[in-house]
Amino acid sequence: MNNILHGFKALIFVAVLAAAMSSLDSAINSLSAASMKDFIAPLFLKKKKLKISFLRMSKISTVIWGVIVTLLAFYVGDISDTVIESIGIVGSAFYGPILAAFILGVAFKRVTAKGAFTGIVAGVFFNLVLHLWFQEIFWLWWNCFGFLVSVIIACLASFFDTPPEDSKVGKYIIWNTNLLEGEKAWIPKYLILVGYFFFMIVISWLIPKLF
Repeated sequence: MNNILHGFKALIFVAVLAAAMSSLDSAINSLSAASMKDFIAPLFLKKKKLKISFLRMSKISTVIWGVIVTLLAFYVGDISDTVIESIGIVGSAFYGPILAAFILGVAFKRVTAKGAFTGIVAGVFFNLVLHLWFQEIFWLWWNCFGFLVSVIIACLASFFDTPPEDSKVGKYIIWNTNLLEGEKAWIPKYLILVGYFFFMIVISWLIPKLF
């Protein structure tokens, strides 16, 4: 601020803004793309309920999501003292349900799309309840609770939904013997990674004891 020439200060400021925008615009673009593909286009554009082009509606959706994200920023900015912890708190509300969606997709044949969607929504809602009324529960536990609630609710909801056709169900990891055969060569490397994980836990526990 005191020694760099004014022109270089402007370049540094522009670089900081560009780095921040490179993360923000990709997130807003993903939100808009998912909204258009899964909700707006099937429900409104394909049924001719909205007389507007797909491109223009995508731009409008992007602006709407930008406004929503900006409004949310005023709230999440005060949820913790550090940016890293804020990211962890917000992410933990969704990480568990996202993991549950992956596990449901690759390991459960009976779970339907509607059941999985219901489970994911239930997991996020459960974490929101923990945040609002059970603040004594540390936010890292939201990952576990969100995952468990999403899986249980998805399995229960799928039993009340029409089972997926066998012809539309692909190969799943736990029943795919060919995949397990191909992974045999990697098993020693997986064990090394697991061992390294527990080694780091032991080291993290010993360091405060020794020093």
